[in-house]
Amino acid sequence: MHEMAHTRGAGVPKDVLDGHKPQVWVSDRYTAQTGHGQDAQVCLAHVLRDVQYAIDEGGEVFAPGVHKLLRRTAAKHRLWGTVQPAAMAAHRRTADRRPDALLALPVATTAHEKLRKHVVGWRAWYFTCLERPDVPPTNNISERALRPSVIMRKVTNGLRSWDGAHGHATIRSVIGTGALHGLSPLQAIQCAIAGRPICVTA
Repeated sequence: MHEMAHTRGAGVPKDVLDGHKPQVWVSDRYTAQTGHGQDAQVCLAHVLRDVQYAIDEGGEVFAPGVHKLLRRTAAKHRLWGTVQPAAMAAHRRTADRRPDALLALPVATTAHEKLRKHVVGWRAWYFTCLERPDVPPTNNISERALRPSVIMRKVTNGLRSWDGAHGHATIRSVIGTGALHGLSPLQAIQCAIAGRPICVTA
């Protein structure tokens, strides 16, 4: 679902959700994107970007350890469907313990200290993807869904009216939802106009 708004504040997702609380909310660590679900998964791709900044600053073992942990978590998530749930639960328990050892390491640079604070604050939501196969370790699905709108904005230099903006958001919502059900853009729009469930083709 796409929404156009004047702000990136927390009120926007609250208005869109309209009282609904997802089981798991996957997002980056932007404050307005937190607290909307019963549980959460932090986008590990965004965390790894900060980890790389710390690694580039050099001279520490803390950041490489966090990098290895998060990359391993994403790799373990890909094992869903090929291993028993008990094995994934064991991977989750191991992952939960690993930050304790990393946080015990000394840090000496600004980037490493900043990363350390992030790990302390967000570690509880690093590994939700190891509990549920339907929870991805990143929010890349959302990023890809936004790409057509971002490209359109750059090519056209932006929309000229809020009616146009909301119209674009509505069309992107319909087309994007249809794509998740294997429908072409035309089929998705036809279903929406006809008032049929989006998963029913013409």
